[in-house]
Amino acid sequence: AGMPVAFFNGDPQAGGTLIGIYYTTSDIPPGGSLTNLSYTFSAANLTALFMVVNSDKTGFNPIDEEDFLHPECDYLDNFSQNTSIPQVEMRSVAICNGESYTFGDTTLMTSGTYYRALKSISGCDSLYVSLELDVIDTLLFITQYTACDSFAWRGTFYTESGIYAQNFVGVNGCDSTVAIDLTIHSSTNSTRVLSACDSFVWKGTTYTQSGRYEYQTLNVNGCDSTVFLDLTIHPSVEASISKTVCDAFYWHGNTYDQSGQYRFDTLTRWGCDSTVTLNLFIRDTIKASDIIHICRGDSVMLFGQIIKDNQRISRSFVTSEGCDSIQTFEVIVDPLLEGTIFKNICEGDSVFVVDRWFKNEGNYTLSKSNIDACDSLYTVQIALLNNVSSYDTLTLCEGDTLYVLGTEVTQEMDLMNTFLANNGCDSLVYIHVQMIQPDSSQISYTLCPGDSLFINGQWIKEEGIYTETLTAVNGCDSITMTDVKVLEKP
Repeated sequence: AGMPVAFFNGDPQAGGTLIGIYYTTSDIPPGGSLTNLSYTFSAANLTALFMVVNSDKTGFNPIDEEDFLHPECDYLDNFSQNTSIPQVEMRSVAICNGESYTFGDTTLMTSGTYYRALKSISGCDSLYVSLELDVIDTLLFITQYTACDSFAWRGTFYTESGIYAQNFVGVNGCDSTVAIDLTIHSSTNSTRVLSACDSFVWKGTTYTQSGRYEYQTLNVNGCDSTVFLDLTIHPSVEASISKTVCDAFYWHGNTYDQSGQYRFDTLTRWGCDSTVTLNLFIRDTIKASDIIHICRGDSVMLFGQIIKDNQRISRSFVTSEGCDSIQTFEVIVDPLLEGTIFKNICEGDSVFVVDRWFKNEGNYTLSKSNIDACDSLYTVQIALLNNVSSYDTLTLCEGDTLYVLGTEVTQEMDLMNTFLANNGCDSLVYIHVQMIQPDSSQISYTLCPGDSLFINGQWIKEEGIYTETLTAVNGCDSITMTDVKVLEKP
């Protein structure tokens, strides 16, 4: 790099303070000059300014030849002292943007730090002026505002969106501009026209009456929003009618022939539910039918007509409720009855025929008026039926049991019971129970040693009495006892 040039506040060999070391832009050859070189530095409490060339030693000790970086023939001119210390003046000036400031022979319009050196008569610098120039811009303050319907600013009301500005002189004496970027949102009003059945839920409230209702809220821009509801409430309809008709009633596509309560659901012209209940009373056509008996040769007057023969005649009337009433008569001519009545009775019984009791066998003639007061002639023939009796004998083996006529029989006895015979009279049954003793016999046999005898299904070789029970021809037990003897060997 270049040659070092050191500046000291005071003698560097006697405790002077290093201000700074600067380097030339290129090397200075021996015998060269530092004329027209400029160095700028800051120093406080400057008493004596020393300059040492060709050395970068910081001071505090005597500077010898070894302390110089480039060899020279003579180092005496490497030390210099400025006995006239220039004064330093600091200036701070502010101008408005667009104005200018004259600094020495220069007109300044840009902010910055500027320096000027004033020389004394001797040609040395005597005054250094440092100028801090501040160019103040014209202030422009823009603030964004959003308001609903209108906005008051600096005594003026604004009702439309836009950018509005006002100028004034600030405390620094320069012009300033304050502007607002204003957005005006309008409050909104709207109306809804609705109709409903019975009630309507709107914004959390249930309304049951027609009317105009108001709801306050905020729109998407945060401004007041008023919604009006013109509401018409149509009620559902419930009606009841009563009808009394004859036979049947046709109602809303259905035919009803029974009294009762019927319901029809539909909609009103407003689209609301409509329920009609029909209380229906059906009055049937009255149909009455009677039978009139007359005796042969008699007559009867019906509906203004004289009737002598078998005939069916009807007439229609109207009841107090306006329904038909049909009356029918059937006329029957009863003949004079002549007949024979046959009756059988059991011995000791009696029977009621026509108007009296009979208990003896024979033929009888009776005359009697019927329910229509017509005469009838009857011949009654009564036949007497005999009661039936039977006798029987049953045999029973001794020790057996027999059920006879519902009785348990274990011994000899006589039994009797009464039943109904085919002719409807009593049937007497007599039964004699006879007991039969069992048949028994005894046989003796003598066997030779080694022989055997077949008794009751087995071969017998030993002495003893053996019993065998068989069935006799009368069906009872037959007991045979066999006494077996065995001879001894000789």
